[in-house]
Amino acid sequence: MIRELFGTTNLQLVATHGHISSGLKDILRNMEFFSASIVTDANHSSTWRWTNHGFFSSNSAYKVLADTGVWCPYQARLWKIKAPPKVKVFLWLLLQDRLLTQDNLVVRGWPAIQSYTTCHLEVMETVVHLFIQCPFARSIWDLIQVHYNFSVLSFSSSIVDFWLQNRAIIGKQWDIIWAAVSWALWKERNARIFSSDISNRHLLLREIVACLDIWKHNA
Repeated sequence: MIRELFGTTNLQLVATHGHISSGLKDILRNMEFFSASIVTDANHSSTWRWTNHGFFSSNSAYKVLADTGVWCPYQARLWKIKAPPKVKVFLWLLLQDRLLTQDNLVVRGWPAIQSYTTCHLEVMETVVHLFIQCPFARSIWDLIQVHYNFSVLSFSSSIVDFWLQNRAIIGKQWDIIWAAVSWALWKERNARIFSSDISNRHLLLREIVACLDIWKHNA
């Protein structure tokens, strides 16, 4: 139906169509939400992010879409970041510590996957380790610091503090940079686990910078 009406199934293009109704905009927005809410593992098995058992329920979807009590206290800043919707959902999960890292898989009773091994540390994979403490992640933040001529970054023991403390120092431009680096680290982690694809830190930096350029122009 969407292809017949608008000549494309690209939801982002359709959502900008001048004659699109508010009802269809709601449907398209929810399609983005449902797409970002489904996790597919290496065996092509799909699970629902918002329940502990991994099965879809209309109640869980309603709470995420409509119940403001579910959203993080920084939602106003989060949703204004110039990033694609799926990245904003990812950031919300990151801030809420609901990504499927090793520690969260153990809590859910799922078989723990092997963390990517760039740091060679015998530690449980957590969001703090993956995005802040891991030597590979720190090397990326170091390159970002040099590339954008930032002062020394503040590395805390909390994802929220890491975002907001550096935002207070650098300003609003930090939001999109933090989003792009975090997204790149998550994709790199998944590529190493599920595809055995490994990027070096300089290649990842180029990808981050290119991603930032696209996000800024498309926002």
